[in-house]
Amino acid sequence: MSYNETEVLNASKALVAVRNLITDCNVLPDLPAYLNYEPLVTTRKADEEIDLDTGETKPIEQETETRDDRFIVYNRLTGKEINSIGSVAKPVNHEFFYNYCREALEKSDLDLTNARTTFHTDPLHANLYVKIVLPNVDFAKYIGDKSHLQINILASHDGSSKRVISAEIHRLFCENGCTHATDVLSQNQRQTKFSDIRMLVNKLNSYPRFLETHAEQLAMLRTKKVTQDQAFNLFKATLLKNIKFEDSKGKPKTPKAFTNLVRLWNKYELDGDTAWRMYNVLTDYATHIENENNAFPFRKFLGNRKQVAEVLVSKEYAKLVT
Repeated sequence: MSYNETEVLNASKALVAVRNLITDCNVLPDLPAYLNYEPLVTTRKADEEIDLDTGETKPIEQETETRDDRFIVYNRLTGKEINSIGSVAKPVNHEFFYNYCREALEKSDLDLTNARTTFHTDPLHANLYVKIVLPNVDFAKYIGDKSHLQINILASHDGSSKRVISAEIHRLFCENGCTHATDVLSQNQRQTKFSDIRMLVNKLNSYPRFLETHAEQLAMLRTKKVTQDQAFNLFKATLLKNIKFEDSKGKPKTPKAFTNLVRLWNKYELDGDTAWRMYNVLTDYATHIENENNAFPFRKFLGNRKQVAEVLVSKEYAKLVT
């Protein structure tokens, strides 16, 4: 296998950022080394510290802070504490789930030629988000612009996410993933169990057919009129329902989240006053998350996607698009 590789790594932020790999055959790249480690999970008392090489604990002098006994997850490569967990869940190396998904993709009927694979993580390298765009699986004839199949792989050591592989449409115009609310296009795995790989291969083979139906539904949004007032009434009733538009003294204020949605509405001006424009604002909100301190904001990414998925099945949204 050969590929063109570009890495953007910030050493001061513990190798945080993005790794983009473009393969020229039906073989996907290996997991980056900084994500390839077996997490150390151990109990630690308030008056103990851990030897990361052996996993053994030893007493330390107690300072001002006291903590109950708990399970702690560590990154063996950096020596950093990732999180505490309160159950018997046992995180395993991201390599296991990534390789499981990679093997299923390579065994599937999907054309992986020139696939673009992007790895995202956080400062502690606890979370994994892999975006794989397949340029040879195209939906342009349905929605009117260049759009390809996008595979998402999610996993975490800190409880942020279950292990998930899912699919959606990736639009090149705005680099958006076309968010949807159906479970048909995703497959979850328990933390300690993997399904028969043949089942996942069959599911992957079904994704293009389901996404073609999704693309046909999206195309219909171009002809459905939705004004800016109607769209923002929807946003206020859903995405912004817990946002205050007054300060502590009762004076009107413009929340940052509202300003961001106005910016996104203006971004898609060429789509006119349509349901398609409203949908693009929603999917942009879900998939374009600004990096924080050179780190991928994993929890915000998951939270925004969940919010938008809930909007897409809401009564308010259905009234506007049907």
